Amino acid sequence: MQKTMLFLIVAAITFPFGFVSNVQAGTSQNSLTLTGTVGDSAGEAIIGASVILKGTSVGTVTNLDGRFELKTDEKNPELQISYVGFKTVTVKANGNTPLNIVLEEDSKMIDEVVVVGYGTQKRTTMSSAVAQVKGEQLSVLQAPRLSTSIGGMVSGVITFQASGAPGADAADIYVRGNKPLILVDGVERPYDRVNKDDIESVSVLKDAAAVAPYGLQGANGVILITTKRGADKTTVNYNGEMSWQKPMNTPSFLSSADYFELQNKAYDMEGTPGQKKSDDEIALYRSGVNRDRYPNTDWAGNYMKTSPATKHNISVSAGNDKIKAFASLGYVYQGSMFDGQDYRRYTARANMDIQATKTTQISFDNSFTKDILARTGLGADQIMERIYFAVPYEVDRFSNGKSAFQQSLGTSLYEAMYNRGYYNENNDITTMNISIDQQLPFILKGLSGKVAFNYDKQHKDAKTWTLPLSYYNLGMDADGLDTFERVEQTVKPSLGQEYK
Repeated sequence: MQKTMLFLIVAAITFPFGFVSNVQAGTSQNSLTLTGTVGDSAGEAIIGASVILKGTSVGTVTNLDGRFELKTDEKNPELQISYVGFKTVTVKANGNTPLNIVLEEDSKMIDEVVVVGYGTQKRTTMSSAVAQVKGEQLSVLQAPRLSTSIGGMVSGVITFQASGAPGADAADIYVRGNKPLILVDGVERPYDRVNKDDIESVSVLKDAAAVAPYGLQGANGVILITTKRGADKTTVNYNGEMSWQKPMNTPSFLSSADYFELQNKAYDMEGTPGQKKSDDEIALYRSGVNRDRYPNTDWAGNYMKTSPATKHNISVSAGNDKIKAFASLGYVYQGSMFDGQDYRRYTARANMDIQATKTTQISFDNSFTKDILARTGLGADQIMERIYFAVPYEVDRFSNGKSAFQQSLGTSLYEAMYNRGYYNENNDITTMNISIDQQLPFILKGLSGKVAFNYDKQHKDAKTWTLPLSYYNLGMDADGLDTFERVEQTVKPSLGQEYK
């Protein structure tokens, strides 16, 4: 049994906008600038070679001259250099001394068999534009979806991801600028939820010669996803991974006092000094004496949290000269940096090949996927929008724990996130393939025929339960003490359902 445990830290990156203070970037005194060139054994520069700091996701690619430049704060950095068709090498940097790296051709790649539209073909005999990614390369990436993993791994393939929310982070895939035809085991079907540990390879067919078997439908390129099959040797594999997602590149927001000081300068420039806040009042915001009346809210710190993600997969492969089978069970969990939101996916697959006769092979493939998206209140994109547009001088929650109303947002963010209701979405996908491959040696040697039956079923069940919000406004009684007035919306609860 092979057992692998991988612990990763995934950084979530956000982009600044709204009320953001000016931040000047500086360079650490201990930083190194690593430079060098990458070439082959003939002395030719390799363009587009990947240069990555070992053990991190920080890297770059070589330019038209095979040169690269990379900055790091590590004391003894190691670089990992890779390129398709060459062996991956690891070199240790020697201070700021330029590196001269020579990559050797990978002999295994020369004999590699690539899946194409009309079967398989050795890479050395191919003249068309076909690229391939092994399943092992995809499975080590923590992203739960295939579409977000394949980006940057194949030349000519570009992915565009519009959202990073759990369960909604699928990316659009483009091959040379166009959306391709995507097949899973030869059938056009949902591919993004396929368990990456079940994938044997992903072939990208990019030119006219490669996509010819698919006619007009494959004119924009074809991506072939091939799942694993059984083998003669019995193996049992378990893969477990855990990671943490943490916002790493959040902007520094203005404090309330700084905000009002800049606002006063703006009023002076506009010639309206009567609207300025007094220095004494600004001092109260800066002092922190009474945060209910003079708040200094850190919206990003209040809501953007570190979240876990995990993946488990167990697979069995076995067989003999008559029957070969592959089976797997998978589980993926992805949390969100916002509490009350997560994504879960359960997968099961069984592929079987039966050599009924010397010339007849029967294959049975079955798979089932269930993914569950759950959240309370607002979606991640709505929360991010409100966090970045909220002002620091409004209260999030009062000192007694009661939620406040934010005039700048038109709602109470805390209540909208946690007490507004819920959204639950369930997607079930069932697929089945039955195929018979028959060789016809008596008619023409090498000629074969195939008959296939494919079944796909998709079901979506989504429910949205919306509740009226309640929040509190701060007041003052006759004795000068703080009072809290509860305000509740008069709208009725509502239920929305979607079946597909």
